[in-house]
Amino acid sequence: MAVVEYMVYKEGSRRVVPSFLSDCGHWRNPADNTFIGWVDDVRDFYVPDTLSFLTKEQFAARAVEMHHANPQEKLDPNNPEVSVQLTDQEVIDLANFWYDDYVSRNSQQT
Repeated sequence: MAVVEYMVYKEGSRRVVPSFLSDCGHWRNPADNTFIGWVDDVRDFYVPDTLSFLTKEQFAARAVEMHHANPQEKLDPNNPEVSVQLTDQEVIDLANFWYDDYVSRNSQQT
């Protein structure tokens, strides 16, 4: 399993996604312009030592941190015309579900 937090890099005037990522562009954090991506465990290419590998717990904590900075909302079940803020636990549950699915999909491809 290799869920990573990464940044794009600048090449001339273009912003480029690192080529070592096989699935990228997820969960952009506007606070630091990082994204979530996937790096295969078995590889014969360079991956920078500075890359942050995230556990499920670290990913969920990142999601909650992003939620605190930019609260996520859902429709109020009692009044579908009103939005209410997700609880931290709801954010954690959604992040855990996404993480498990992401790892499962990408693990099957390696």
